Amino acid sequence: MKKIFGLITLLTILTIRPLEGQIQESQKVLTIEECQAMAAENYPAIKKFSVIDAIKELKLKNINTLYLPQGGVNFKASYQSDVTSIPINIPGMDINPLSKDQYSATLNVEQLIWDGGVTGAAKRQVIKEAEIGKNELESELYAVREMVNELYFGILLNERFFNDLKLIKEDLLKILSKTEALVAEGMANKSDIDAIKAELITLKQREVELMSGKESLIKMLSLVTGSGINFDSEFREPSADIPGVEIFRPELKIFDSKSDFLQIKREQTISQRRPKLGAFLQAGYGKPGLNMLKDEFSPFFVTGINLTFNLGSLYSKGNELRILDKEMMNINIHRETFLLNLSLKSASQRSAIAKVEKLLESDNEVIALREQLVKAAEVKLENGIISVTDYLRELNRLDMARGNKCRHNIELISAIYTLKHTLNQ
Repeated sequence: MKKIFGLITLLTILTIRPLEGQIQESQKVLTIEECQAMAAENYPAIKKFSVIDAIKELKLKNINTLYLPQGGVNFKASYQSDVTSIPINIPGMDINPLSKDQYSATLNVEQLIWDGGVTGAAKRQVIKEAEIGKNELESELYAVREMVNELYFGILLNERFFNDLKLIKEDLLKILSKTEALVAEGMANKSDIDAIKAELITLKQREVELMSGKESLIKMLSLVTGSGINFDSEFREPSADIPGVEIFRPELKIFDSKSDFLQIKREQTISQRRPKLGAFLQAGYGKPGLNMLKDEFSPFFVTGINLTFNLGSLYSKGNELRILDKEMMNINIHRETFLLNLSLKSASQRSAIAKVEKLLESDNEVIALREQLVKAAEVKLENGIISVTDYLRELNRLDMARGNKCRHNIELISAIYTLKHTLNQ
């Protein structure tokens, strides 16, 4: 529970939404799972899921355009100092020289037929990037669940302590009535009544502290979940089933996605070194046209296929693949480190669970003995054998024993849920 008040700083990142759909009468009984779901839905970053999908779709549309015909228009006017001529005189034939001013307007169209798999790899890369973004967002929402757990168990612990105070208050009021009767009979002093009343006042102060603490925790939980949780809401105690050893942490999905992403980059690197096959068409109108000996404006076109192969890209291929191998090793190292730390953490948490279970086994026995001692002290007080102070001492010890059990019970459930959170079960 030490982190509860530190959560106030984290809560400043939340958008304070209107408390829509206030919890109805039938919904006043809350579970920790419901609170976790409401907190995840209320968390502002949840909107990023739709943004990631939108970005992915736009990128895929852009990549798909690579297989659409690509074209451009070119206009050219030039003047040159000399032109090609035929230095032969043919009797009866007059060959006019070409004009030194030339003009052309061309439309160039290219159609990609096969790019070696570059486009397919680019699509898979975009899809995997979106997957990584979603997994990272899931990891961010995972932290919100931890926040809800701490607030929820803080509320339960406050309620348990408050119920324990009710039992102590009943015992004090009962002994107060008996002490007043003894004072009336001259068998006890008025100071004994004052001592009991002082304990009742102290008890009232503890009740105020617990109620104030619970109210503060409920307000924070209401803010986190964006719902109408209030002081009248009932918080159901979760079941205490110890989880298995399976790990479902979102970080593992991130590691997997990043590994897949590097594999796609490897495929793309190899694809970029393959030849590319395409078709082209050039149509135009100019002076001269394709017939250089015809010095007049005329239409023309050229069409065909081309095969290109970039030899320069082979120089860096080996280094790029080695870089990807090193990056893959780095991801695997991060994964192994994460799993090791997680194993150590979960082992420590299981030890803590076992410790609290042993403490709970002896709590009932301690409480039973303390209750017997309080009853015996009550009889002794009525017979004038002990003072009210001695009786209150035994009653306070019973209060401590009950408080220990309350704390241990909530600590056990909280420790189990902490382990569940660690493993994401």
